[in-house]
Amino acid sequence: MSFAELIGLTLLISRDEVKRKRSAMADQQAEVRAHDVVAVTGLIGRERQARDRRWWSEMGKCFHPDSIVELSWFTGSGAEFVASSEVAARGPVSPVHHIGLPVVRFRGDRAVAEVPATITSLDSINGVPVDLTSNIRILYRLQAHDSGWLIHGLHAIYERDTVAPVEVGAVLDLREENLGRFRRPYRYLAFLMSLRGITVGEGLYGDDQPDRVEALYTAAFEWLRG
Repeated sequence: MSFAELIGLTLLISRDEVKRKRSAMADQQAEVRAHDVVAVTGLIGRERQARDRRWWSEMGKCFHPDSIVELSWFTGSGAEFVASSEVAARGPVSPVHHIGLPVVRFRGDRAVAEVPATITSLDSINGVPVDLTSNIRILYRLQAHDSGWLIHGLHAIYERDTVAPVEVGAVLDLREENLGRFRRPYRYLAFLMSLRGITVGEGLYGDDQPDRVEALYTAAFEWLRG
C-alpha cells in the first residue's frame, strides 16, 4: 500500500469514527429529550389530576415559587392558585378537566408546552340544570430543577364554550341582552359565573383577539430562549 493510499484509508476511518460519535451523541440527546417529554407530560397531568381530585399538597408541589397562573377566575402565583382552588372546591360547582397530548418544545433546561383541554361542569340557570363545556388550550412554561421539572407559567387561551340543559326537553331562558356583554370564547362560562357573583375579566386570552394570543406565544418562546 502506498503512502497516499494509507493516508486516504486513515481519513476514511477518521470520518467514519466522527460519524459514529455524532450518531451516538444524537442518540443520547434523543434519549434525554424523550425522558424530558415523559417528565413534562407527567407533571402537567399530575397538576390537573390533583386539582380535580382535591389533592392540594400534591398540586402545590408542581409549581415553582415564582410561578404565574392566569385563568378566567384567577391571576396570581402557583401557591395562591392552589389555595384559591381549595376554597373554590367548597362551592356548588366542581369543574372537571380533560386534557390532550402536550406539544413540547425544549431549549436547555426550559420547555414550553401547549395542551388542548376541555372543562366540563354541572351548573344551573334559573333552576334548570345545565352542562357547561369550555374548550381551551393551556400554554405552560416549565423548567428543570434539581428536584425535577416545575411549572413556571400557566396561561389559559379560550376558544369556545357551549351550554345545554341536562334534561331532554328542558327550556333555557338565555336572552341576548344577558349574554351579549360577554366575549364569545367564554360567553357561557362568564355568564354562569356572574350568576354566582363572580366577575370574569375582559382581558383573558381568547381566539377572538389573535394579536394578543400571538404576543403571549412570542413572550413564551422568548422566555424559552432565555
